[in-house]
Amino acid sequence: TGVQTCALPISALKAAGATVVDPANLPTANQYGDAETTVLDYEFKDGLAKYFATLGPKAPVKSLADLIAWNEKERAREMPFFAQEIFERAVKLDVPVYLHPSPVMPAVRDAYFKDEPYFHNSGLGFGLETLTHSFKLITSGLFDELPALKIIVGHLGEAAPFLLWRTTENIIRAGAKMPKALKDYYKTHFWLTTSGAFQDSALQCAITEMGLDRILFSVDWPYIDNLQGTTWLKKTPLSEKDREAIASGNAMKLLKL
Repeated sequence: TGVQTCALPISALKAAGATVVDPANLPTANQYGDAETTVLDYEFKDGLAKYFATLGPKAPVKSLADLIAWNEKERAREMPFFAQEIFERAVKLDVPVYLHPSPVMPAVRDAYFKDEPYFHNSGLGFGLETLTHSFKLITSGLFDELPALKIIVGHLGEAAPFLLWRTTENIIRAGAKMPKALKDYYKTHFWLTTSGAFQDSALQCAITEMGLDRILFSVDWPYIDNLQGTTWLKKTPLSEKDREAIASGNAMKLLKL
């Protein structure tokens, strides 16, 4: 039944040491939504205006109105498949967007993994799809248009920390033209969770490349057992201060909890 289906992940969370608040009754939850959105809209406009002021008099975009007009003018090139409402709302709310894996495109799946279905999703396909999309968000110019945008990626970035230097060097050599290096965009706009990547060496690589404050603890149920994740976090070689930051402090700061 539906109740039994919900009870399974809740019991798994409790077994892994999580504190589950159920039910979470918030009597004022729906009272301030409209006013909060209005305040955030004003803050977004003011913050963006201050950012544009730092670009100098030669900057082609000097206001939010200029930015909207530019996006509309270049709509065919910049937004051929979808507009940027999700990113725009995220910037207005000052919250991150979580970039979650999806199955690889059928043409890619059939070309690479036709006879090896175990690679389709969590085995490898999820990682390839998300890593590629992460880097293409950078090369699309998205973060030049929305300089306050924040992105969270799971699985310690799908190998991004390991590949940042090499990818940056090689796309420049191949002709990529961006105001900043790919690795600089990534380190500015991305945060990584540990979900399903419970490996000491991978964590140390991510910390070295991104900084400890960019790493958030997360589990990866149902692909990896939750208890495996919490047990690993307790034992991985970190100071207690750094362990606490990854376990909860970094997420609290980023998500304003």
